[in-house]
Amino acid sequence: MLVQAQGAYDYESFRYDGSTFEQVWNINQRGDAAGNSTDLEIPYVYGSKKGTFTPVTPVAGYNRTAVIGLADNGTLVGSVDDDGAGVRSGVIIDQKGTVTVFDHPEALSETQARGVNNKGLVTGSVSYTHLRAHETSSMISYAVFCLKRGGGGGGGGGGGG
Repeated sequence: MLVQAQGAYDYESFRYDGSTFEQVWNINQRGDAAGNSTDLEIPYVYGSKKGTFTPVTPVAGYNRTAVIGLADNGTLVGSVDDDGAGVRSGVIIDQKGTVTVFDHPEALSETQARGVNNKGLVTGSVSYTHLRAHETSSMISYAVFCLKRGGGGGGGGGGGG
């Protein structure tokens, strides 16, 4: 059954000043959205209540920083790109600005954090280090992961936090 809800929603458009192409990936319970001006390569948080943009400082030593997930407490997650090494790593930027860059131990070339909650549980995707029977180097499956700050790494995170 298809339900039409067009009239039940309000639509709000916004654009980072000078940007022509943007992606907004996540909105938290406070109404803040994590987004990226991909042509200007500026990650930002958009505060819908005030209508303001807060740029996120790109992580030093990387070609690009993208923010994709945003917890209610202000913690951001996403990815950083190292074009020279051909690697995309996951990134966590906590509410104090502390940056943690990480790679899943089985990642071929990409780890990307996509969601985070207020307790620091991070979800995301990872490219595998090996091809399975149904994959080719251009068509590789991605796995999902969970990472908990203070966890023991690997497997189920091994306690901590």
